[in-house]
Amino acid sequence: MNQFIIIFLAIVVASLIVLTLVMPHITYYQSLPDFSLAYQLERSLKENGEFHTNLVLYVYSTPALLKINDIDVEIRITYIVFRVKNSPMVSNLNELYNVWGNQTHAGIVSAIEIKDNGYILTIKYINSTNIKTYKISLADTGKIVKKIAIRNGVIRFRDKAYRINGYRIIEIREIKLNG
Repeated sequence: MNQFIIIFLAIVVASLIVLTLVMPHITYYQSLPDFSLAYQLERSLKENGEFHTNLVLYVYSTPALLKINDIDVEIRITYIVFRVKNSPMVSNLNELYNVWGNQTHAGIVSAIEIKDNGYILTIKYINSTNIKTYKISLADTGKIVKKIAIRNGVIRFRDKAYRINGYRIIEIREIKLNG
């Protein structure tokens, strides 16, 4: 009879040890946001220029090359990343703010925005320092990083190209992301 009690207690203790190891992972996974938060982040940045959350957001920038005819201009691609339960593989660079996902993480990746009024062509990009934050805000300081005058040409960024016919003044402007 004592053997059964000892075996029963050993099983209970082993079960409790396993539960204490497994439960934090289960509750952590359940507390992760859905992929839809990336779309909320994108919408909030487009409409308000800021986003607040109780979730940790990791922000980092990587260098990228913008080619205007023979001129190379170094700009930045900024990532705003957070962990999610699951996400589809999404990666496009069509707008200034683009939803991004890689199955375990999601967020926003920046690209460039081109506006052409026929005389001045403005290229905007987002720059940031590497930070870990709960709040993001964008500040369009109007800072012109580079100003170029060209006649006929092509602007290349990653796998995209924008053709210019005629004379243009190109202004490359930086938008600062703050945490």
